[in-house]
Amino acid sequence: MCKKTEVGRVVWHDLMTHDVAKAKRFYADLLGWEYQIEHASDFVWKPGEADNPLIFAKGHAHGGFVDIGEDVLSYWIAYVMVEDVDAVTAKAKTLGALIDRDPFDTPGVGRSAVCRDPQGAAISPFCPSHGFPAPTGVFLWDELITDNVASAERFYRDLFAWF
Repeated sequence: MCKKTEVGRVVWHDLMTHDVAKAKRFYADLLGWEYQIEHASDFVWKPGEADNPLIFAKGHAHGGFVDIGEDVLSYWIAYVMVEDVDAVTAKAKTLGALIDRDPFDTPGVGRSAVCRDPQGAAISPFCPSHGFPAPTGVFLWDELITDNVASAERFYRDLFAWF
């Protein structure tokens, strides 16, 4: 299902936060984002378990908000298209990543994992199980702020063939 032309691209972003309502207001005011609720009964979770607010800009969904249920600092996580989530996750571990969540399937969405690079930033290798095209032109730039650029370059070059 992973298109060769999209492998290595960031194809989705989620904001992991304990205050989804506050985040939605902030980004609507700042960037004009709109939201559509993906109702639990229509998608991944059982009815009543969760509703997932999707972020729309210029008519395209490009991310979502995830309530992490803890009072911790919010953070964005980028999903990078890969051909084999399990293989990339195993490789990330050999390159010094910590694995926050081993590869898992989300019905109707795809397979992913959650890794922390050697600098501690979260990133998710991802392969969709649906046929929707990856969003384009919304998030135009992702940047890692680190005190060890050389290490970060090696990690991402070896993991995703970036640079």
